[in-house]
Amino acid sequence: EYTEVEALDIIASALKARAQVEELMPQGTTLRDARIRFEELAASKQALAPADARMVVRMFALERWLDRHFRKPNAATLPTGRTANPPGKPDTSATAD
Repeated sequence: EYTEVEALDIIASALKARAQVEELMPQGTTLRDARIRFEELAASKQALAPADARMVVRMFALERWLDRHFRKPNAATLPTGRTANPPGKPDTSATAD
């Protein structure tokens, strides 16, 4: 349970994290486009350009924030397909590479 003030702070933080991702994307790019780009960059085995690395870090932070505050623990997924778990609970969805 959150107070109204806490809930508004959480929403404001989520919007700020989203804006930080959007400022790195070309004009007109949707959040879905940003997620697709994030998945591509995160899967890359090559060194990332500094701008791409910033995008990956910001998008990862946004996804984790959304997992923590807006998604149900058993339904939350990161772009890699792994389930986001509450703190202290091990990730049991890892796959062999």
